[in-house]
Amino acid sequence: VTSLLPQVVVSKNPCYLVGDIRVLKAVSSYERPELKALERDLVDCVVFPIEGKNAHSAEIAGSDLDGDQYFVCWDKRIIPLHVSDPYTYPAFSIKNTKKGPASAIDLISYFSRQNTVSDLTGRVDSNYRAWANMKGSTCFQCVRLGQLFSRVVDSAKSGERIKIEDSLLVPRQSRTSPSACSKFVWQKLEHYANCFVEGQLKTGNF
Repeated sequence: VTSLLPQVVVSKNPCYLVGDIRVLKAVSSYERPELKALERDLVDCVVFPIEGKNAHSAEIAGSDLDGDQYFVCWDKRIIPLHVSDPYTYPAFSIKNTKKGPASAIDLISYFSRQNTVSDLTGRVDSNYRAWANMKGSTCFQCVRLGQLFSRVVDSAKSGERIKIEDSLLVPRQSRTSPSACSKFVWQKLEHYANCFVEGQLKTGNF
């Protein structure tokens, strides 16, 4: 077994900041014989190193390895030529320091927050997409929303109350639908994907 390629691009879904896309070096037991046991036991998974300045998983949308699924590609055509610096996602702190087993009230409170988190993540996503379609994914508004997203996801555990700033909200009348003539490639991809789905629905293939 040899390395796939000197470089692979690694990311996950969802990720909102350009720095969440990392280009890493893939290694195998061909270069590192001590990895042979891992290759024998692990299949279709990513093994990140534990040594280094920063954890690669934390550099990718602040991932905390709680069931995250990663995208890994070694196609040279997809590996970006320029890689942005990763954003340092702040570690959240849990306000409830109660010791002992969780009570029924604790469980009700936790799961009731899931509805709020789900609503907020949807609003962050829709506003991010709207700004990206208008100004590109590296605009100030997209960066702020991307940074906010990880805090929203963790708010069910941390208990932090998150509010989307008014300046980051895009009125519905200002939003546009993707088309073949759209400016950005992701808009064109979404347009053709929608056309494909509509065609499949019309022919009864779905």
